[in-house]
Amino acid sequence: MKKFQLIPDIPKVKQLEEEQWVIIEDTDVIARKKLTLKEIKKLCKERDIDLLGPKGGQLSKKVLLERLEEDIQKIHDEEVAEARKEAAIVKDYQTDKVRVLEIQLRKLRKETQREYDILSRQQTKCAQMDAKANEIRITIKAMKELL
Repeated sequence: MKKFQLIPDIPKVKQLEEEQWVIIEDTDVIARKKLTLKEIKKLCKERDIDLLGPKGGQLSKKVLLERLEEDIQKIHDEEVAEARKEAAIVKDYQTDKVRVLEIQLRKLRKETQREYDILSRQQTKCAQMDAKANEIRITIKAMKELL
């Protein structure tokens, strides 16, 4: 006959969760959690946040804090949206400015090339005139020698 020993249950080992980003709470949020109910109510009144529940009863500290955080988040989101809107306006302005400058650059390059072409033709014309003048000088010299 075998004797069975009671083995205590071995706790199951929890699998390690995948690494995730940890969002650190803002120091203001931590500070607001330490406030008393009266102080939270005062902050809510300053921001015109309703202090009463759907049936007219007083809300708990947790619910008021949630409403306060929602209001703060809403204001923050509006500020971020406004900043993005302003950044988009600045970006559009800069893009337009770059486009205008690129057009000016292309025009200047065309004009410069045109002037270089004119200069090249003038130099060629001058060289031809010098050659003709040299021919005439040689002809004059040769004629003077014959005389």
